[in-house]
Parts: sequence; structure tokens; C-alpha cells
Amino acid sequence: MIRQCFCYFYLSDCVSGQNVIQSPPELTVNEGMKAELSCHADVAVNYMAWYIQKPGQTPQYLLQGFTREDDLPDYWKGRLFHKYDSTKREMPMNISKLTVADSGTYYCAMEPTLSRKHYVYVQYHQ
Repeated sequence: MIRQCFCYFYLSDCVSGQNVIQSPPELTVNEGMKAELSCHADVAVNYMAWYIQKPGQTPQYLLQGFTREDDLPDYWKGRLFHKYDSTKREMPMNISKLTVADSGTYYCAMEPTLSRKHYVYVQYHQ
């Protein structure tokens, strides 16, 4: 059985005149592989963070720019990587060893509002 992870990235409207540029617009990878989520602000920001929203649930905080791996929940340790660069105004995030349980909508937030999101859908493919 071949397992594939389908990652669909959805860009929502910007909020409060701030804009976040994300790429790629769509990504397909095999289960067990890595997804790379890009988040770049077009204005100077003091804070950037990532959240995940599972179907039927409220968004859950994942990390912010200065989160250390030791601060991550055990589920994400060794799989969730980010690099906050305040000069470039960006904070890409990589998720390795993807599983179906990683399905959800991934939001990139910046101070003061949530302004963009990535939708990551993971499914089995036979």
C-alpha cells in the first residue's frame, strides 16, 4: 500500500491591511515525508506564531518565534522545526514524518491579528 500525504495550502484574505505571503500554493508529499510551510510578513512585526486547527475543534497554539524544541509537546518534538527571522520578517515551519493525525488547518499569525492560513490534508492512498 502506498501512503501519500496531500497538503493543500489555502490563502485567506488579509486582515487590517497587513499581508502574509505564503508558498507553495499546493504541495503533495508521501506520508512519512516533510511539509514546508512558508510565512512572510510584508510589514515589520514583533511576534509571529503557528497554530493548528483540527476538524471540529478550535485552533491550538503550536509555537512562536522563540519557541525551543524542549518547549514543544512530545507529539511534535523532533518533527516540527521553524526559524524566525525578524530581519526578513519570516518564519517558515517544517513538519517531518507526516501522519494522518497531522491533518488540519495550519495558521500563521502575526501581531496583532491572525491573517493567513495553510490547509494540510493527510490521507491514505491505495
